[in-house]
Amino acid sequence: MLDSLMAHGRAAAERLMADECVVRKATGQTIDPDTGQHVTQYSEVYAGKCKVQTSGGVGGDTTDTGTVVNEWLTRVDFPWATRGLTPDMVVEITKSGDPNLVGHKFRLVSPQSQKTHATAQRWNVKEAL
Repeated sequence: MLDSLMAHGRAAAERLMADECVVRKATGQTIDPDTGQHVTQYSEVYAGKCKVQTSGGVGGDTTDTGTVVNEWLTRVDFPWATRGLTPDMVVEITKSGDPNLVGHKFRLVSPQSQKTHATAQRWNVKEAL
C-alpha cells in the first residue's frame, strides 16, 4: 500500500517538473593558451527534468546601515530517482516554461531536507556566477 502511494506521489512530483536542466561537476582546470586564464573543466552528471522554485521574501540579512533585506530562498527539484548529486555541482536551466530562466546557472548547496517518504530530490541552491 505504501509503495503504491509513494509511486503515485513521485510521479505527481515529476509531472510538475516543467523545466529541463544539465548538472555538471568540476573535474579540473586547464589554462587557456590565448588568455592565460584558468578554465574549469566539467563533466555531465545529470540531464533531464527539474523544477526551479523560490520561496521566502521574509526579512533575512541586515545591511551595515541596519536595513533588513528580503531574502528569497531558491531550490531546484529533481526526480526522486536522481542519484549522484553533491554540493558545488552546477545546474544550468536548458528549457523552461519561463524563458527568463533559460541559461541560469545555480550551484547546489545542500539537500533541502532528508525525508523517509520523499517524492523528489530537493536541493537548496545559490545563483552561480
